[in-house]
Amino acid sequence: MERSREPGHPREPSPSAPAEPTRTSPRQLAPLARGAWQTVLVAGLAALVLGVISALAGIVLIVSPLESIAILTCLGGAWLLAVGVIEIGTAIRIRHRAKHLPAGA
Repeated sequence: MERSREPGHPREPSPSAPAEPTRTSPRQLAPLARGAWQTVLVAGLAALVLGVISALAGIVLIVSPLESIAILTCLGGAWLLAVGVIEIGTAIRIRHRAKHLPAGA
């Protein structure tokens, strides 16, 4: 049998009922929007710089293919060396932080 509800009392939400959406004020969204806009600007600037560098590298490769092969090989090697050092440093930091995690985390 269902209990009788007193007038004026809200119904209890059922477990399967969706949660009420929370309202977000514009003041709360301002920092998020500012951060998103800065990210778009930085990403756009980085894409522009990389595009210019790639176009220049393509021109150099077309103009003097033999010399540019040696240069591109050195640049590729330097890039891979830098990425490898960064990856090793990141792995060491992650391993150090993992040792300090609480049990079961």
